Formats: sequence, C-alpha cells, structure tokens
Amino acid sequence: CRDRRGLLAKLCGVLALHNLSVLAARIFTWPDGTVVDMLDLAPEAVIAFDEQDWNGLEQDMNQAVNYRLDVGRKLYNKLESSIHGRRRQVQQLANKVIIDNDASTRHTVMEVYGDDQPGTLYQLTQTLSDFHLDIHRARIATEVEQLIDVFYVTTEDQKKISNKELLNRVKDALFHIICDEKEGL
Repeated sequence: CRDRRGLLAKLCGVLALHNLSVLAARIFTWPDGTVVDMLDLAPEAVIAFDEQDWNGLEQDMNQAVNYRLDVGRKLYNKLESSIHGRRRQVQQLANKVIIDNDASTRHTVMEVYGDDQPGTLYQLTQTLSDFHLDIHRARIATEVEQLIDVFYVTTEDQKKISNKELLNRVKDALFHIICDEKEGL
C-alpha cells in the first residue's frame, strides 16, 4: 500500500494483539511511496498454524490501516490485563539507543537494543511516528530475547535529523521504552 505516518506501528500493534512476535523484518519504502514490508513472525505461545485466528488478524489489519481500530488502546489493555504475562528474562541485556547521522547519506540511522517484550516494536515505531519521523527502511531482529532494531528515518521534509534537541528527545523517548519494558507498561 501507500506509505503513511504510523503504518508500521499499526502493523506491529495488530500482530502483538494477535500474539505474534516479529522475529525479523525487512522494511522499505520505494521512491513512489509504496511500502514493502516482509515480516518473519512466530506465535508467542505454542499454537498450531491452523489454530491461529487468521481471519481475525486480516480484519484487524484492514481496520487498523484504515484508521478504524484503536490499536494503542487495545494493546495497552491487553498488556495491562496480566493475562498476557511478562516473559522471564534469561540473560542480562544491554539497553542502548545509538543515533548515527554519518552511517547513511540520506537517513538518520537509529539502533535500538533491549529486552524483547510484547508490544515493544509497536511502541518504538509509534514513538517515531509521534515525532513526525518517516521510517524509510528498517531491520528488525530478535536474538536470544534481545531486540535489535535499526530504523532509517527522515524528517517530514525528507532530511536527516539535524536538530540536536530533537535527536536527544527521540533518543530519550526510545530509551525510556526499552527500560520501562522491564517494569511493565
């Protein structure tokens, strides 16, 4: 479909609502504004492929991308309910956010490392959208409970982020998400 602000966040949120984790992703926006997102998914619980509610997932995806599903509220309610339960962390992970304006000629590159919990990818991508940043490319990976997310972003006018105050605010917001995930929402 055509790219628009917050689209990736909506997709990630709906997947989390349906107990699907994004293990890896390759996300691109073509020059004409077409989005190409390839997501490697796994269920958060051991369930068979035919037990997954694929029709419900499709309906929620369609509603979300057409602004007819309040993904943030539904996900917040789900994660707060304690039915979902937090995963026990096996290893001590390093939480860090690295922002690099030299790695790419056209994009500000943001690397986020932290504990992989349900809803984290939604919160990260929604935060970037809230700052009016466009995600042009992303590499999402999970390795032994460690999320490794790299976002190639620009401002609304398709430029790198040059404002140091904005860079610091975005970095603080992303870091807050990965640090607060350990304590719950």
